[in-house]
Amino acid sequence: MKWEKSVENGLEYKQNLILLFTIVLVMISVSANRPLLMLPVGFFCIWILASWFLTKSLGKNLELSDDKRLIRIYQGEYGKCKMVFRNESAIPYIGGFIGFSTNQKIESLKFMTTSTAHKTFYRVPIFISGKSEAVITFPFYAKERGVIRITNIEFFFPHLLTFHDVLLRFKKIYGTEIVVYPKPIPVGGIENFPYIQIGNQTSRFSPFEDTMKLQGTKEYSSSDPFNRIHWKASAKEQKLQSKLFERDHHVSWAIMINVAQKSRIGNVYISPNTEKYISQAAYLCQVIIKQGFPVALYINSKGLGARPYVLESGTGIEHLKKIMEYLARFDESTEIMDIGKMLEWVDYKSGPANLIAIIGEVSQECSLIINKWDREGRKILHVVDTENGSYLTEIKNERFYKNVK
Repeated sequence: MKWEKSVENGLEYKQNLILLFTIVLVMISVSANRPLLMLPVGFFCIWILASWFLTKSLGKNLELSDDKRLIRIYQGEYGKCKMVFRNESAIPYIGGFIGFSTNQKIESLKFMTTSTAHKTFYRVPIFISGKSEAVITFPFYAKERGVIRITNIEFFFPHLLTFHDVLLRFKKIYGTEIVVYPKPIPVGGIENFPYIQIGNQTSRFSPFEDTMKLQGTKEYSSSDPFNRIHWKASAKEQKLQSKLFERDHHVSWAIMINVAQKSRIGNVYISPNTEKYISQAAYLCQVIIKQGFPVALYINSKGLGARPYVLESGTGIEHLKKIMEYLARFDESTEIMDIGKMLEWVDYKSGPANLIAIIGEVSQECSLIINKWDREGRKILHVVDTENGSYLTEIKNERFYKNVK
């Protein structure tokens, strides 16, 4: 049984009182030879049996669909959540309310009853007739990024025979999750950093060639290397022919979010700008995925072991969905790690991309890794906030020490 049942105090007392009264009537009817008194006795007996059977049956054949599903929505948008109740019995539930709670990342003024520092409680009226299905729609507004679950689901309704309040508590975990994506904050300058490196993405204008992919031939010129001569084609054409290879390039991004902020005495704590950083990362990832380039995501929050919060590189709309959900699920209450240690981990474990954008504070301890990447020919970018908005700027080796905090 998925429901835990409780009935308002007084029902059992009332049933016992009526049962006692029925026994007294039976004794009077027998001793005084008054058979007409057996009529109310029969009525009370039927009422007691029906009340007992009804109380025992409540909630047994009532199902709440709790299949796992995700409702995806962006911060600042309106959405709806549907709860489906199926009543397999002939007993109707009249004049009832469905009560539940959520965290304060969403809000619905239509059904809200009370609110605390961490939870908001709602009551939605519902009528479920016998052998039927009822659907309640819960409209909400997505206030903040995060994951929301509907908890503390309760069903209040009056007992049909005694009119006492009956409460059914849903014992399972409700499967629906509401995932609120961060609202992207534009970051200027991302279009100013094209970067070309040997790789596996085909391009007509790349300076690099893949010698494993023969595209065709052309007439040999004196500037062509001797090893480029295609001897079979030359014999066929009766003049020297040079090989033409497909040109390719590689552009890959890594977005690194520093959610830590260091105090003057060296203590590390969560930055008050974390939500802004996450929204900036969402914008950068959207642009990069739209351009068709792979992107990986790193957050200096400790995951399993000593690794940071990592989403490996990928492309396409499905990868963008993973990124947005990944950002939505990031919990600020988790333990954070030093940004320098995260950069060391990335350099040692997986190796960075050739375009690296760091969001958040860049500290002195990042210098060794950033300068190493700079020597390897990678571009290291930093999101800078100004009065006119945010934009990407390149961290260059010769001026790095003057700009770090």
